[in-house]
Amino acid sequence: GFTVKNVKITKKTDRDDENKSSYGLFGNVKGTVKNLTVENVSISGAPKFIGALIGRLNNGLVENCHVKNSSVECNNWTIGGLVGQFNDGKISRCSVEETTIKGYAAVGAIVGIALGSGERTIEECSVNKCTIVQNGSFGYGDYDQMFGAVIGALYNGNLIVNVNDCTVSDTTIC
Repeated sequence: GFTVKNVKITKKTDRDDENKSSYGLFGNVKGTVKNLTVENVSISGAPKFIGALIGRLNNGLVENCHVKNSSVECNNWTIGGLVGQFNDGKISRCSVEETTIKGYAAVGAIVGIALGSGERTIEECSVNKCTIVQNGSFGYGDYDQMFGAVIGALYNGNLIVNVNDCTVSDTTIC
């Protein structure tokens, strides 16, 4: 039931080693994060795997967590309003509101990209009054077209992501 406000993270180097480039209130999570709100979070720079709450969810549960009035802007890919990279686990009853999410590719309000094989679940989540923006290009064709209100990209033929009872309202993708 806590709220964390006014967090600013800036990473100015370009495309670090992926093991060192997970940014958010929590960089890498293998466990449970629940009943938490982050408000007025600003993340900018060049890392990949970024989210206002979690950069990379490796295996765990994110439940009843909310991002409000925030900005996640990077000149890289795998950018999420809530979670940057979703490798395994479950996201339930979360929301992203009045937030701007900008990146080159794999950009989404709840999750930037879901990777790997197996099954994951996103349920009862909402996106409201968000703006999702392509702010650059890798020049790799389809990779530059991975944007979504809930999930920016699914990346593996053996991957199943169940999206149940989620809502999107007053949100722009451009």
